[in-house]
Amino acid sequence: MAPLAYSIVDAFTPVAFAGNPAAVIIFSPDDPRVDNDNLYLQLAAEFNLSETAFLVRLDKGGDDDIRYSLRWFTPAVSPSIRFKEVKLCGHATLASANILFSKHHPTATTISFETRLGAGTLVARRQPGSSTKIQLDFPADLKTLQPVSEEVKAKFVQVAENAAKGAKGKVLEVRETENLGFVVELDQSVDLPNLEVDITVLTEQGGGLLTFTQRSPKAPHDIYSRLFAPKFGLPEDPVTGSAHCFLGTYWLGTPAFARLDAKCTESSTIFAKQVSARGGEIEVSWNRETNRVTLTGEAVVMMSGEVLV
Repeated sequence: MAPLAYSIVDAFTPVAFAGNPAAVIIFSPDDPRVDNDNLYLQLAAEFNLSETAFLVRLDKGGDDDIRYSLRWFTPAVSPSIRFKEVKLCGHATLASANILFSKHHPTATTISFETRLGAGTLVARRQPGSSTKIQLDFPADLKTLQPVSEEVKAKFVQVAENAAKGAKGKVLEVRETENLGFVVELDQSVDLPNLEVDITVLTEQGGGLLTFTQRSPKAPHDIYSRLFAPKFGLPEDPVTGSAHCFLGTYWLGTPAFARLDAKCTESSTIFAKQVSARGGEIEVSWNRETNRVTLTGEAVVMMSGEVLV
């Protein structure tokens, strides 16, 4: 078999050694290894990153109609489920778009991705006026617009306070998301970047999937977040693009909106920072008419090579 070219890209960051790394492999449509799920799983395990993206060109048209199939595989889901294809992944989509725009379609402005597990068609666009920023068109998570019951809220207030002592008495709101558990808003006074979180408590009491968010205490960012996903084998995710599908609707579509700076309320756009150890930045806007969010970010290619099997 011919070698497979791969790239590893740090996504949602303008600098190296930050953001969330993803591996990207692009197959020729006539490659016999296309859609070899076992190979995909083995490669995801070999790279041992949270996601590896696999792409196949779907058309041979010009740069005005570029479509790829896109699948994401992860090497760690839980102790009982070791490997899995995932439904939606923001950072590996941004990594894929970065490679395609920079190496394969340098004059293109738009690339469409067809996905398999319900995420539908995703679109990547070069941001007008920028040589480095890419906009991703993703489905909005509307479940966060609905308040949870008082019983559920009380439960996750307790989970948050038990898992993070610095959160005691600082929970402002709790909402449920479609696919990523619950999101808990903390008061701006909480030192979220340095908040110590007990992963065992989150796993045992909160289902192993929780996002903390708050209004950012300082410019230029509008909100901070951290996402913990021991349920999926990730104690903490460095930067989670798909989480901003619900963070966007939460901050722009619920009473939390009133806690944002005036510039956010005027533009319906927030500048978000995921304050993990690696950290990453995403600009998020929400189109209420189409129920889509736009996630804008940058990416850095860290390395490239060949798979020789």
